[in-house]
Amino acid sequence: MGGQQEYGSRRNHLSEPSLHSYFEDEDLCTGAGEEEEYNEEVEEEVTDEDSVDNAIRQYLSEIGRYPLLTAEQEMKIAQRVAEGNMEAQRQLVEANLRLVVSIAKRYNNQGIFLLDLVQEGNLGLIRAAQKFDPSRGFRFSTYATWWIRQAISRAVAEHTRTIHIPVHVVELIYKIKRISRHLYQELGRDPAPEEIAQAARLTKERVVELQGMAETPISLDAPLIDDEQYHLADTLEDTHATAPADVLTRQVLRDQISSAMEALNARER
Repeated sequence: MGGQQEYGSRRNHLSEPSLHSYFEDEDLCTGAGEEEEYNEEVEEEVTDEDSVDNAIRQYLSEIGRYPLLTAEQEMKIAQRVAEGNMEAQRQLVEANLRLVVSIAKRYNNQGIFLLDLVQEGNLGLIRAAQKFDPSRGFRFSTYATWWIRQAISRAVAEHTRTIHIPVHVVELIYKIKRISRHLYQELGRDPAPEEIAQAARLTKERVVELQGMAETPISLDAPLIDDEQYHLADTLEDTHATAPADVLTRQVLRDQISSAMEALNARER
């Protein structure tokens, strides 16, 4: 919870002005990589009010006024973006804000507020709009997915781990987690490392290594259940302290020796 509060203290609620201000930043993220197909049913998925909180519902309401683009509209707008038209870039980004929410939800419960994940994903979306080449023949959402995931993964890696893990490794960890969930639904049991490795096209040893790295570190400052007065560190044994039983035994011995000494005369003492 502490990590959420610290990270959340600098977040914006991504109103239209704050979103538009991102267009001025040229160093949002770097690199290039694999593409992932975009689920065209994202709008239906992310508007399920039972799965999002009030802030996300408000944000979805804000971005819901931006219409989705047909393939033909997207091509024309992307060509204008390639020519340096900032208004076209803004339009391309706004039409794909729902995609960011859909992807960000996959990274939820990592110690960062969902809106913060969306904010990071929006940076990746904008960078994708700047880099997109419409002449290659695929949809913008396919290309943008990688940039969004890269931006969110970087934020998760930087803000939720005490040990730095490269972003590409974080992506692999999430990949095997997704595959594990899918196999569990298919098999009705936890999949074996060999089964995950085959589906992920990785070696069994690599899968086992990634599963070990996926263990989330627990802060010793984490509160015990809902009681913030005591923390996990309070439950750990102090190996340098004297055990209460030993203290009691020594006190009893001292009392017995003291009583015995009082029964002796001066010479016997």
